[in-house]
Amino acid sequence: MKSRAKYTLPPEFERVIEILDKEVSVAVIRDVFLALYPAKAELKERIRSCEICLYVFWASYKNSLTCSESCRNALRQRKHRAKNKDAINAKRRENYQNRVTFNRQICNKCVIRENT
Repeated sequence: MKSRAKYTLPPEFERVIEILDKEVSVAVIRDVFLALYPAKAELKERIRSCEICLYVFWASYKNSLTCSESCRNALRQRKHRAKNKDAINAKRRENYQNRVTFNRQICNKCVIRENT
């Protein structure tokens, strides 16, 4: 896994990062941002915490929930599995039964050959 800085913000807002500790909440970062850049108050909501890894990041888009593509895929997968839990479990049971049946058939053929 690549190592990365604790926070990422656009270059023009790097002063926010220089002031902060490493273990600060998103609310504190937003407050510091607002104090440093009062004219950009509408942008403070773009500072978010990733829903998967809790990494503090700058949301390029208004609807961004995650910091990277890998976290976005993990979130999408979690939502899909939660939504389709019954169907996924039914498919897993079916696959298990198919494996068990197939292994029994192979085992029975081996036993028959040994007996003859």
